[in-house]
Amino acid sequence: PLEPGQQVGMADKNFVGTLGAFAWDSDGHLGVLSNAHVLADSGAAQAGHPFGQPWGGAADRIGVLTRWILPTRLAPGKADAAFCRLDRTTALTGYSGALGGPIKGVRALTPDDLGREVVKGGRTTGARLGKINAVEVDGVPVGYDQGTLVFNDAMEVTGGVATDFSAAGDSGSLILTTDGWAVGLLWAGGVSGGVDFTYGNPLAWTLAALGVTLAL
Repeated sequence: PLEPGQQVGMADKNFVGTLGAFAWDSDGHLGVLSNAHVLADSGAAQAGHPFGQPWGGAADRIGVLTRWILPTRLAPGKADAAFCRLDRTTALTGYSGALGGPIKGVRALTPDDLGREVVKGGRTTGARLGKINAVEVDGVPVGYDQGTLVFNDAMEVTGGVATDFSAAGDSGSLILTTDGWAVGLLWAGGVSGGVDFTYGNPLAWTLAALGVTLAL
């Protein structure tokens, strides 16, 4: 069965990322939550485009793209996210896979969470611990095929100097507090001064914008 932390990708597209979590849409269909640049070709894909695990060939198909959100070049946004409906429902919905336990629920971050330890399970680096370095960060620029898009209300996580929190291919990973609360959806990262920085969308806002509910 599918698990969060596994590799997923679009059919016929040479890019893969991470299955972050499972969610229910308003019609009661189970689907996968990840990034729009992983499963929606950064907004260029059409609804109904197939996606797969671990890659994207016909034999690997597990469902189809239904909805996504991204900023535009004209206006900042808060999330790079996509929801893809599963063809079947053989999935470990109540288990956080590489994260080591069940997800309690979703909550928004506050300034009181600065310094809090978090964990993610990604396709490339697996389970990694980090600390929240900043919340509600505005003006984060990220390069896409269509140009630079700007993100607001982001969370910033650092793994420190010795261990990066994330790497390429971890896009779409769910970010949780170590006591099991889902708080972010990983979508970008980089290194500054030898220290890595990873950025996550605010998960509660992202789920509401997609019109889906996290499957616990």
